Amino acid sequence: VIADKWAGAVPRALGGTTWRAAGISAAPDVVSLNLADADACVLASDGVWDVLSSDDAAALVRANRVFRPERSPSEIAKAVADRAVALGSTDDVSVALMLFERDEG
Repeated sequence: VIADKWAGAVPRALGGTTWRAAGISAAPDVVSLNLADADACVLASDGVWDVLSSDDAAALVRANRVFRPERSPSEIAKAVADRAVALGSTDDVSVALMLFERDEG
């Protein structure tokens, strides 16, 4: 990759030896969660978590679902990202949102 802004990202993602020597790992953190009682799952970059707590993000998602039920998951995810930017995040801001519907049957 020629672009300077990607000069670190590509070797780091591939686990380059320079990055390993500096203590940076390409190994993923993997966690198993029981989402049986969850209404939603917010996956976001550190630019979001730098300025929003998980409780704040959950409250924002919940408020959108209650007060703006016409909003799609992507619109709610954008609202979370917009909130992070409004709070002054200086890192990358990316949000993916999964909403779970419960069968009340």
